Amino acid sequence: MADVEMAKTLIKVGGILSVIEPFLIAFMLLLTVIGVLFAVPFAILGFWIYNRANECIELIENGEYKKAKDKLLIPAIIALILTSRVGGILMLLGLVLLPSEESTSTF
Repeated sequence: MADVEMAKTLIKVGGILSVIEPFLIAFMLLLTVIGVLFAVPFAILGFWIYNRANECIELIENGEYKKAKDKLLIPAIIALILTSRVGGILMLLGLVLLPSEESTSTF
């Protein structure tokens, strides 16, 4: 279960970084004329990635690891390519640490 907790932490931190970095990029782009066109999409994309990361944390807490992996794979790759390199890498590492099967209790 330590891997699951570490995966949740990595996904949370990656989600937060995916929000912070686009806002910093958007702020710097606002200083230029062409930046006005890119500032709002970067901010919306970062917020979408953060929301998907939070939804995946809820799925992980419910033991639905496969659904969490499927739900976060695309946002993590988009974060890696477009918004936050570090945040995308952390989210992908978190997905790798998750177990591949659903959790089952045998009490």
